[in-house]
Amino acid sequence: MADICAHEPIFIAFAKTMGPTLALLGAIVAWLANNLISWCGWQIGRSVRCYEAMKALKAEIASNRESELFYADSANVEALVRQLKTDIGPYKPWAPYAPVVDRNPVFDNLVGSLAVLPARVSESVVAYYNLTSGLTAQLQDFTSDTYKQLNRVRQAAVIRDLCPLGRDIARAADSALETIELYLQRYRLALGLFIAAGALILLIGVPALIGASRRFVQVFTSAAEWASTCDMVPKK
Repeated sequence: MADICAHEPIFIAFAKTMGPTLALLGAIVAWLANNLISWCGWQIGRSVRCYEAMKALKAEIASNRESELFYADSANVEALVRQLKTDIGPYKPWAPYAPVVDRNPVFDNLVGSLAVLPARVSESVVAYYNLTSGLTAQLQDFTSDTYKQLNRVRQAAVIRDLCPLGRDIARAADSALETIELYLQRYRLALGLFIAAGALILLIGVPALIGASRRFVQVFTSAAEWASTCDMVPKK
């Protein structure tokens, strides 16, 4: 037994000399790891909110675009003017009936959160909604007293002015939809890479961690047995 106790295990010697330093380093690493995990969780949550917001905006813009394309075609606008000439008597103003969506619920709810979206997405989305709000205001003006007091020529000119505005809106909608889809694809790619990296870490890191843990347990057990045995030997 004296021979065994004469050879102090490397683990015991290392713990005696580097124990306080390792404890301090362990505390620092634990603090850094905790903050890194918190930051990663925050980033993942932010990315998920951004992804869902872009999907909702894309759906709303695509829905609006279907009805707004009517005003981008000059043939439709001219047909509307001809219909008003035929259906409305000589003493009634040309006030076409145009259904209007008073608000855009998705965009209205996300106005305060546009900062979380990529800059290009925010710019294209804001540009589109600025134009579409102008179209909504123009369509609502058809029922105003100011418009009704205009002569027929001026009323027809106001109606025809919808066409260039409709074309601008169509281009802005297409640009916003393309930009949003581009970033949605990037988010899907990033999610796929994240899942692949996680799977790779599980396949490689877990077996390595288990092997290292077993080796550490063996070394620690051997050192503990040495300490418990040699502590009983009288010191000379």
